[in-house]
Amino acid sequence: MENLYQILGLPDFASTEEVKKSFKRLALLYHPDRNPNSLTAEETFKVINKAYQILSDPETKHRYDLLLLYVYGKATQAETDETPAHRDPRYRRRNPYRRPYQAAPVVEKDSLSNTQATLISVGAILYIFLFVNSIYNFIGQNFYSRATEAYQKQQYEDAIKYLNGAIGYDPSLANAYFLRAQIYAENFSLPKDALEDYSKGIETTSIFKSEYFLWRGRTNGKLQNKNEAHQDFQTALFLSSDDMQLASQVAKGYSLDLNAYKDAIDIYNSLLSKNKPNYDLYRERGITYALAGEYQDAIADFKAGFRQHQNSDKALHELLSFCETELKKPDFTAALLEAIIAENKEDVEKTQKLRVQKAIILYQSKSYSATLSELNTLIAQQSKGEVDSLYAWRAKTLLEMGESAKACEDWAKARFLGYKAKHPTLDFFCEESLKDLVVSQNEPENLPENRKN
Repeated sequence: MENLYQILGLPDFASTEEVKKSFKRLALLYHPDRNPNSLTAEETFKVINKAYQILSDPETKHRYDLLLLYVYGKATQAETDETPAHRDPRYRRRNPYRRPYQAAPVVEKDSLSNTQATLISVGAILYIFLFVNSIYNFIGQNFYSRATEAYQKQQYEDAIKYLNGAIGYDPSLANAYFLRAQIYAENFSLPKDALEDYSKGIETTSIFKSEYFLWRGRTNGKLQNKNEAHQDFQTALFLSSDDMQLASQVAKGYSLDLNAYKDAIDIYNSLLSKNKPNYDLYRERGITYALAGEYQDAIADFKAGFRQHQNSDKALHELLSFCETELKKPDFTAALLEAIIAENKEDVEKTQKLRVQKAIILYQSKSYSATLSELNTLIAQQSKGEVDSLYAWRAKTLLEMGESAKACEDWAKARFLGYKAKHPTLDFFCEESLKDLVVSQNEPENLPENRKN
């Protein structure tokens, strides 16, 4: 067994303070940043770091000291029990009257006794091995428990430190590999390190679970290892063929990680045929259709999903938020809103809100002609309420389109109706238009909202 104190250049059972000082000194010598491109320095640093992680923690240091006492205490006792060496024969006193030395008669040992002695020796060695191994496993589990606590508190760097200790003591601890891989993938954006840990976890685990292959498949997908990802996804489906939630996650992996939209849609089709239709399945298949550019099928799925949802307005809001932050296809989002508007023509207030949202999406995507069309419809339908802001918005849109004269006319109307926000360009160039509008507006029937746009 390697002596961790010797690795740090310390006497056995040195204090924690001495451990810290020695580690700092060695770290300065062997840190990879001070020794670039030196594999020897890198490996040495890993060894001293592992020793430091154990000996710097009072609890694990105490357990290691007990182990050291047991192992090295036995070795010391064995050394003291050995027969002392003979003196140099040149200085041995001789007795001329002593009888000549006669060798003792050879007595054959019982073969059964030899076998028993061998078995006892092997048993003792096996016992010591199991005892030491059990201590290592215990320390590894202790590190893993600390890691899970740190992970739950979102202390990810501490969790990684404890997981390194757990795996160092118990390389067969599959859960430690899986947790470290999850942290690497989700919190540190290190898919290669995550993939390595997922593979080690699968190699060491005694029970194969479908989610292990799902996790590794999604990581392979992010790294564009398409064949490996496909094999992992198929293995996950094979292990849990009736698990709807897992199959849906596999479909997401095909869609979002591999852009294999047909494979994803096939899985959703199978799920919809085997299970009662629900909002989540329609939503996920609709997103996949949208990613594939099949907008009509996507809209049809979303509309079918809304009918399955208890609160269709909430579902629509969540979907539009997803489209804006994740999907990022403004042309599709505008088409979806138009389809919802067409189904709610009788609800004027709702359609106006949806049309404003559609105009915002179009304006942000610099689709100014389509934005202008929506604003024209909104101004024609709007009462006195927020018409000033609509005129101001249309003025900005016209300015982006290069129609400065029309932009100034709308900006003047917005200012006349009480719009307060400033716009450096329009305020500077449209001052005369505002003066002309004020002069021409002498009678109520000439107010902008009563004039034909």
